[in-house]
Amino acid sequence: MAGKKKAKAPAREPDISVKVDASLKRRYDALAAQIHAAHTKGASAFDSLWEAVGEIIEHEPPLFVVAGYATADEFFKERLGESRRNAFRYVRVAKFASPREEEKYGTTRLDAALSFLEAKLGAPLAHPPLPIAFDRLKIPVTRNGKTTSVSLEKAAVEEIVAATRALDKSGKKKPTSSLERALGEALRKHQTLASSAVRVRAGLVSFTSVPAAALALFGKTVGAVDVPAAEEKPAAKRAKRRK
Repeated sequence: MAGKKKAKAPAREPDISVKVDASLKRRYDALAAQIHAAHTKGASAFDSLWEAVGEIIEHEPPLFVVAGYATADEFFKERLGESRRNAFRYVRVAKFASPREEEKYGTTRLDAALSFLEAKLGAPLAHPPLPIAFDRLKIPVTRNGKTTSVSLEKAAVEEIVAATRALDKSGKKKPTSSLERALGEALRKHQTLASSAVRVRAGLVSFTSVPAAALALFGKTVGAVDVPAAEEKPAAKRAKRRK
């Protein structure tokens, strides 16, 4: 189980100069204490540790800034001894799975299952997270030349990854317009908006999973997208074909 690594010493000299909001610093300190306590308990406190990390990195602005960390990657490496990829995996698993499920399935299988669900939905999972019945989840697998569905517990991680790739190739996650693509790319540039989803249908744009704490950033990001420019590329291609 992840989360066993010993925490780095929390005290450090800030690498960046920021004006520290006292309330944000108090919240960070409380979460840092939660992380330290979870480290001392080992794998049994996986949820407590990574839920605290999730709050730190998903806050707007990110709370690690008040502790002097310039980026999330720096926070993960120096404070937690983890890579960016692993840290985000653990945060996502802690958000959607219970301690019992983490013990039953393991973090690697749960992370693969969450990616499968996102591919099946064609969008990031809801924020805040909705309950997921992992025990009822069925994974399509091919064994001995035959395709069947098995429970998550009986599916190998490699089989879950293969099922996810098959869904990705089906085109369910592809943007349906240049505007949808442009908006999606703009949102993914910001860590706090990376899980937000955009959909364009019949000239109407809808967004889901936008964190309430990031509404100001969301408005600024979406407002900066050049809608005419995003839509003119397909038209330009059609004009070239007519010539």
